[in-house]
Amino acid sequence: MKVKKRVKKDRCREAQSRKALSRKAQLSLFFLIGVVMLAVFLMIWYANRRIAGAQLTAPTEKMVTDMLKTGAIPYYVGLCLEKHSEDGLSFIGYQGGDIYRDQFGPAPNPNRFLPLDHRVSYGVMKPLLQNGTLYPYPPGYPGGEGRSQQVPALDFRNFGRFGEVTLRKLCDTFGANRPFLFGQYISAPICLNNIYTDTLASQWQLEKFVAYHIPNCTNWTAIRQETGYNVTPIGDVNVTVRLGLTDIWIDAYIPLKIEVGGVEPVYTVGDFHAREPVRLKRIVELASLMAMYDSYQLDFNMSKQYRIFSAYYDEAMEVTITTPFKAAKIW
Repeated sequence: MKVKKRVKKDRCREAQSRKALSRKAQLSLFFLIGVVMLAVFLMIWYANRRIAGAQLTAPTEKMVTDMLKTGAIPYYVGLCLEKHSEDGLSFIGYQGGDIYRDQFGPAPNPNRFLPLDHRVSYGVMKPLLQNGTLYPYPPGYPGGEGRSQQVPALDFRNFGRFGEVTLRKLCDTFGANRPFLFGQYISAPICLNNIYTDTLASQWQLEKFVAYHIPNCTNWTAIRQETGYNVTPIGDVNVTVRLGLTDIWIDAYIPLKIEVGGVEPVYTVGDFHAREPVRLKRIVELASLMAMYDSYQLDFNMSKQYRIFSAYYDEAMEVTITTPFKAAKIW
């Protein structure tokens, strides 16, 4: 009897163990099924979100691209670009090629300039010795100070180093008009060789002047009111000045952040352009040649002989030779 009871108890225990294992197995299976279903749900949700985001982003980016071509953004940026391009060209024209620091330009304020309406630095100055000092004044002419020292004949030369041309050079050595340039600005004509410089070229000064003003002079508030989008300039503005034969092109590249509704912001670089019908390249090339001949050739008459530089002069230009010091009764 005792043996039978033990067998029954053992069987009951085995049955209970089997039921417990079966329940655990069912729970584990349900748990795994739940994990798989959750993973599938998350994958479907993520895919749908990516698709929805792509569907929103594509038209948003296209809309931004269209906005940068027409409408409020190019209009207000264009107004600013034209205004400060004209202001910069006025400074360059009136001041001998410079935009000074107190005018938000890069050129240091001059300490020697013509005392007239504008601060125009001298274009021809006394030649310098190798150590930087000026050439000494010549002795009494011709010969010495006294009559006894006068020479009966003088070996006269009308060519020589009679002055130093100090006109501000126009073209940037590394700018859009540099020689052997390939790529985007290949059509920009090269400048006369003697007006290239890598230091404070007027072309480079105009680029810095316009780039400084664009973020602050553009009416971003008006753009937001007209479009409903927040357009914010970010990063540095890059400006390129291209000097043509009869005009000047100013290209501005502005990094922008554009927020459209609840969609992720779009980051892009807007390119904007202005054209000024100014023959600056021809004018400066002509002036540099006239100054060079005036300083090296004593009998050069710039009032009458400027037309010999026909390659840098055309009938649309007007050359007037004035004597402002004499008119101002300075001498």
